[in-house]
Amino acid sequence: MDVKITEKAKAAFHALRDRAIVRVHITPGGGCSAIVNLDLVWDELVPEEVVYEEDLLYIQMNTYAKEYIGDTLTIDYGTGFRLYTPNETLGYGLSVQKVKPVPNEYC
Repeated sequence: MDVKITEKAKAAFHALRDRAIVRVHITPGGGCSAIVNLDLVWDELVPEEVVYEEDLLYIQMNTYAKEYIGDTLTIDYGTGFRLYTPNETLGYGLSVQKVKPVPNEYC
């Protein structure tokens, strides 16, 4: 997986915490629909789920998130964090939450 973090996003993560461990948390939303819930959450380091590491910034995600996102993810910062792939914007205006949200029921 190719993960790119812009300089603005790196600075924003480090402004919040010196050692930033962030999970891209994606869960199916609304029953059996094609909608997903996307969140950024502070997390504990899970080495086998790290997809990006540089200067005490760790981005991690589970298999479901990796499969949903695909091969390329870019994280930028403007008015909140923005996550996008070459084909779509996944989320924008995001902040990093303190705890993982409760997952929705799967189909």
